[in-house]
Amino acid sequence: MPKSKRNKQVTLSKTKKKGRDHKEAMVNGIKDAAEKFGWVYVFSFENMRNQKFKEFREQLKSNSRFFLGSNKVMQVALGRSAADEIRPGLHKVSKLLRGDAGMCFTNLSKEEVERLFKEFEEYDFARTGTIATEKVDLKEGPLEQFTHEMEPFLRKQGMPVRLNKGVVELVSDFVVCEEGKPLSPEAARILRLMGIKMATFRLHLICRWSPDEFELYIDGPDESDVECSYVRGFCVLGRVIRSLVSVEGNSLPNLQILQSIKKITVLAVKTRHPRLHSNTTYFQRKEKERYLNSTDEGGFGVINSDFGGFWWPLLLLHIRFFYH
Repeated sequence: MPKSKRNKQVTLSKTKKKGRDHKEAMVNGIKDAAEKFGWVYVFSFENMRNQKFKEFREQLKSNSRFFLGSNKVMQVALGRSAADEIRPGLHKVSKLLRGDAGMCFTNLSKEEVERLFKEFEEYDFARTGTIATEKVDLKEGPLEQFTHEMEPFLRKQGMPVRLNKGVVELVSDFVVCEEGKPLSPEAARILRLMGIKMATFRLHLICRWSPDEFELYIDGPDESDVECSYVRGFCVLGRVIRSLVSVEGNSLPNLQILQSIKKITVLAVKTRHPRLHSNTTYFQRKEKERYLNSTDEGGFGVINSDFGGFWWPLLLLHIRFFYH
């Protein structure tokens, strides 16, 4: 047979993808830890720093075990519902694994764990996109903390500098960052050179589980809301279809109505699911929310659930029941 002359993409990376074996190892590790340890904590984190977290894990290595990874894999390991949970009540823990979250299996007392997590706080240099905690501005004049060799690099970062008798000098006042605004790549580099740390690595407890009790540390979703979110979404979409489509004469909905329902549902999914709108801007997400919550521009305020990715089979199902 003739060989294809199309350009083929060849990956030069030698890093191997974590496949099924890695996921199975995590699932087995979580199941073993659930049997070995008496307490399970779910925690969230902000401004994660791997090296600092490794040091924290080493402190508790003798009587605790941490798991960070895919939330879906960890949910499968614990059990997503009461029917498939590995120990009674762990499906409640599974439903709180969302976003930047991890699990800690431990035999330490409740007071000791709460104290360790509350006291853990590590300062580090902020990265691009981090919200500035203070305003940093440089006044006109010599910058003695920088050597003459750094003058070209500082100019590339947008600083109005020059060399004056071998000393780096700021020609005019320069604002590095504004409080409450995200840092640019240049601002993050300048702050690192100046030794200013604006990021704080923290851990926050979400819930605690033991065979005898379950405790929430923050306001989490109600269990009935979590379990019935898909059902509520299906019912809402059914009401929308019934309100838009006339059933007289067994007439099928026209293409315009179907496209409207699809548009509304896709916007609902992208607005409610953080991973689906990671590439959109803040203003685009706000526009989607405004469209969904308004009733005078074609939106439906009642559509505020995570419909998953099942809008099309659901639509066909409703059409089948209401038109046959």
